[in-house]
Amino acid sequence: MVWLRSVLSLAPLFVTLAYMSGGNAHSAAYASGGEQCQCSSDQAPLIIFIGADRDVGKWGKLPEVTAKFCRCGYSAVYFDPWKQLHDDELLASWIRHAVKCRGRRIMLVGWSYGTVVGLKALRIVAREGIRVDTFIELDCFNLNRHMGKCVHPSNADRVVVIQSRMNRVAQGYRCPIVHRLDSCRHLGSPTHPHTTRVLFSEARRLQSSAASAMPSTTTTTTNSPVSLNPADSTRHTLSAQ
Repeated sequence: MVWLRSVLSLAPLFVTLAYMSGGNAHSAAYASGGEQCQCSSDQAPLIIFIGADRDVGKWGKLPEVTAKFCRCGYSAVYFDPWKQLHDDELLASWIRHAVKCRGRRIMLVGWSYGTVVGLKALRIVAREGIRVDTFIELDCFNLNRHMGKCVHPSNADRVVVIQSRMNRVAQGYRCPIVHRLDSCRHLGSPTHPHTTRVLFSEARRLQSSAASAMPSTTTTTTNSPVSLNPADSTRHTLSAQ
């Protein structure tokens, strides 16, 4: 019985180590390209969905939203703060790898407490001069209590706020694009029809802007047209003689 009691007392430690090893494996898989959508190119914009804290049952269905974007041809990954032990440094490493190593443009979507994790990660990479294209807050409550009055990410070119009817925009944002849902359900905000429209609209905008920023291929033309008819080439040879 003493031996069994000792083993049970170590169970929480084993659980913690399992989560830590799972997070490292998750990060390594992303760094090697294992987390990106197979149907997207390496230079395609990357959409990172950040889940809520302690969303054990995946009630917000953000992994399903991520999978839907992958099926539609976008490169999207899901970051679980609860599984990754709120490691904003780990999320920052994802952003750093995508921007600096692969030259990809980033759209961050943080639902609930995932907004806090996303903002903290952006503060980390801001010291390195790393920017993202879009940051989307999806119905985060008490954001000022977690982040203070300066919530606007200085290294995000575009900030979008999507909130349910019971929520209100946090102080400190500078001219965000605000969308109000006609629902009071916080758990249903990620899959709300208007949320889906806004997310896909922002994804299309990011994808088109990234495509327009890529260098276009140029073709060279000669002064005289070249004929592909063998008879024409014979005619030119006879006239030269």
